[in-house]
Amino acid sequence: MNARSMTDTDRRYVVSTWAQSARYGGMAKRDRFRLVDRIIDGGARVVVLANGPTVHAWACGEGDTLHYVYVPPELRRNGVARIAIHAALGSYPARISVTHPWPRPSARFCYAPHILLREVA
Repeated sequence: MNARSMTDTDRRYVVSTWAQSARYGGMAKRDRFRLVDRIIDGGARVVVLANGPTVHAWACGEGDTLHYVYVPPELRRNGVARIAIHAALGSYPARISVTHPWPRPSARFCYAPHILLREVA
């Protein structure tokens, strides 16, 4: 599995998995897709982990802020998210600000919804 910047072909998979897997408190499906597009188009870096044309996981972030990371269920608990986060942020900091809630509470992550709202406003 190699890390690479997102290609136009990868984008369809990234936007689809993000918009469909994220929790947005009742936001309509089309609005979730628009939100994800605005974040990506706003300059966020998206890195995919892939073998050839097959994307296995991806992460999106800016600076030390992680917007979202996606790993399919069958690849979870193998360190794939850590690899994707490291590739997207350039390192794996001790504490990461995130713009979407992390699935499990952790001292390593800090939920920062104001960053998302500032970005897409």
